[in-house]
Amino acid sequence: MRLEARHSRAGITATHHMKSVPIHYTLYRRAETACVSTLGKMLRLLKMKEAVQSAIGGFIRLGMPRVYPEIIRILPHDQQARTQGLMYRDGLLYESAGSTKSSTLRCIDPSDASIQKSITIDGDHAEGIATIGNRLFQIFWRSGIARIYQLPDLVQIGEVHYEGQGWGLASCPNSMVMSNGTSRLRFRDVAFRVTKEMRVRSRGIPLRLINDLEFVNGMIYANLLGSTDLWVIEADSGKATGIVDCSALAKQVAPLAKDSVFNGIAYNSDHDTFFVTGKNWKYLFEIRIPDVAVVRTCSGAAGSQLESTR
Repeated sequence: MRLEARHSRAGITATHHMKSVPIHYTLYRRAETACVSTLGKMLRLLKMKEAVQSAIGGFIRLGMPRVYPEIIRILPHDQQARTQGLMYRDGLLYESAGSTKSSTLRCIDPSDASIQKSITIDGDHAEGIATIGNRLFQIFWRSGIARIYQLPDLVQIGEVHYEGQGWGLASCPNSMVMSNGTSRLRFRDVAFRVTKEMRVRSRGIPLRLINDLEFVNGMIYANLLGSTDLWVIEADSGKATGIVDCSALAKQVAPLAKDSVFNGIAYNSDHDTFFVTGKNWKYLFEIRIPDVAVVRTCSGAAGSQLESTR
C-alpha cells in the first residue's frame, strides 16, 4: 500500500510538473514546428519552380538556330562600370552604367576604349540609351525619367517621363524601342510617346527578362538578364528567330560575381560588327555575328532564365 501510494504520489507530482510548463513555451514549440513545416513546403515549391523554369528555358531554345560570334578585338573595360546600355554613333561608343547610388554616361573612343567624357548622375539608376537625330536619351530603372542630352557634347537639354520600369533602349528609324524587363517591347517617338507595343515570343512562349537592346536591319538583338545568349527578334512581329551564344566571352572574363551579367550591345555600322560587354566586366569585345538563317539548329536545352538583382 505504501508503494502504491508512493507511486500515486509520484504520478501526481509528475502531472503537477508537466502542468507547470509555461504556456508561452508550448505555443513557441508549436509555432516553431509549424514554421519548419512551412519552410519545407516553400523549399519544395522553389525546387519545383526552378525545375519548371529550366524546362521552359530549354523548350524555348529547342530547335532555335544558334550561332557563335567571331571575336575581332578585345578591349579593356572599366570593372567599376555596371553596364546597362551601350550605343555606337559617329565613330564613338557611348555607355550608360548604373547603380542605385550613382550612375554615369560615358563617351568612349572605340580604338583604345579610352574614356573621352563622363557625366555622373547621383541617386538614380541609369539604364539604356538611344538617339534620335542629335539627341541622346538615357532612361532610368524606377524613377520613370528619361534624360535628354545634346550630341556630341552631352549637355542635358531636358527630360521626359514614362510609366513603369526602364531597362533597355535602342534606336530605330525615326523612333526608339524600349524594354522593361518583361516580354513586352514599346516603340517610342521623339516625344517619348508609345507608338507601338508588342510581346516577344519564342515557340509561342513569352520571352521574359529582356534587357539591353540593339536594332539592326529590321531585327532586334536583345540581352536577357542572367543569360549569355543574345536573342534575335523580328522587329515587326516580335517573333524570336535565333540565338547568338556568347558564353565563350563570359568565360574569358571569369570569375564573375553573380550579378556581373552579360549586358550591353552596340552595332558598329562602319564595320558591320558589334560591341558587347557585361556589368563589371574587365573586357569590351568587338565581335562579328554570323547570319542566323544559315546555321545549324541547337538540339539541347540550355539552362534556365534567372532572376537577379539589377
